[in-house]
Amino acid sequence: MVVDKMGDPAGSIAHKAYHYLLAMLGQSSTYQSQVFNELEKIVFQRNASTKHQAYCVNVMNQLVFNKDERKLALRCVSAYLALLKKLIVEGNPDSTIIGAVTNGLRRSIPYAGADLSSLEEHLDAIFTLARQGAFLQRVSACALVQQLVLKGGWATLSDRYYRVLYELLL
Repeated sequence: MVVDKMGDPAGSIAHKAYHYLLAMLGQSSTYQSQVFNELEKIVFQRNASTKHQAYCVNVMNQLVFNKDERKLALRCVSAYLALLKKLIVEGNPDSTIIGAVTNGLRRSIPYAGADLSSLEEHLDAIFTLARQGAFLQRVSACALVQQLVLKGGWATLSDRYYRVLYELLL
């Protein structure tokens, strides 16, 4: 119910629900998986407003991972990449949501484990953002690709990464 209240048209109710959810996650990490399931449902709804999506992604960024929660971190990475792909395909990505998604990706990739090969289908969205986004989005996307290259050891990504980096610099 609290996750649904973050989409309330009254800004004060949505903001209070956001803070109550963050307080709950801050006190105990036992409900992270259930909260993530509900947030993921809301983020991928067709009729979800950008404000509601932004609140949900910001709460997803506050999930704290440890070495035992590898599956949750991998699900977060997968959800972030799918959301990034969805936003870029729509054509008008909101800069706050894109920033929150790239921040969440940078936070969850170190805990997702070494096997990120199942996520290669979503990497084109990151490279599209690195080529076509606003300057700060492009820099953030390049930093994210660098982290993936160093973490995953994908030699095929390094060529694409340097090409995008040189385009950004020039």
